[in-house]
Amino acid sequence: MMARYFFKIAYRGTDYGGWQIQPNSKTIQGEIEHCLSQLFASPVSIMGCGRTDAGVHASCYYFHTDLPADVDKQNTVFKLNKMLSRDIAIYDSQKMAPDSHARFDARQRSYTYLLHTIKDPFLNQSSFHYTWKKSLDLDKLLLLSQFIEQQALFEPLCKSNSGNEHFKCEIFSARWQELGRGQYRFDIVANRFLRGMIRLMVGMYLNFERDKISLEEIERAFADQQQLAISWSVPAIGLSLSDVIYDFTQSDE
Repeated sequence: MMARYFFKIAYRGTDYGGWQIQPNSKTIQGEIEHCLSQLFASPVSIMGCGRTDAGVHASCYYFHTDLPADVDKQNTVFKLNKMLSRDIAIYDSQKMAPDSHARFDARQRSYTYLLHTIKDPFLNQSSFHYTWKKSLDLDKLLLLSQFIEQQALFEPLCKSNSGNEHFKCEIFSARWQELGRGQYRFDIVANRFLRGMIRLMVGMYLNFERDKISLEEIERAFADQQQLAISWSVPAIGLSLSDVIYDFTQSDE
């Protein structure tokens, strides 16, 4: 008899072509499916809570799969961690209802983008070295966040030909903070995100902060649901999926 299991994991995506399996590229999904299939001596497929692009990280990520109902969860987690590379960590596993779905049951997702303005070789694996300015105007960034949090349609911040059925997203919060020593963090929480949306959004913030694009131009692009006159998709290195909320994770708090 089979049962559905959710796995909570984390990964450093620098050397991977993203989460989803694709031809001629090493992916997080591909590595985990390979190890699970070896562990259970039969093909095992998994479904993730979302897609992360090449180079993007995750400090909190969930996938589901169907395994024997009597599987030893702790032993499975232990063995997977032994088999997988140091870039991928398996934190936990729990049995769920048969129709539970890692992607469709998620209530909200949180992403974090890290950047630093002072050269620091120890940050280069997880933070973008932003060389245009030594400091950011947080008050100006807050002004743009207040606008972003009021929007419902985000076609101006979506990769073209992305195949989205619609461009509606509910943004719960979008905030910048200074961590010290020229380090900055952007946190955004929403019910869903479009393909490439966060990297384009961070690029919009930084262009706005540098006066490369005005608030009026941004407002016009959103009103018309057209691409920004000047757009920038910042490097993937600073982006991480930092939290995924389900009904069962809320009940644990």
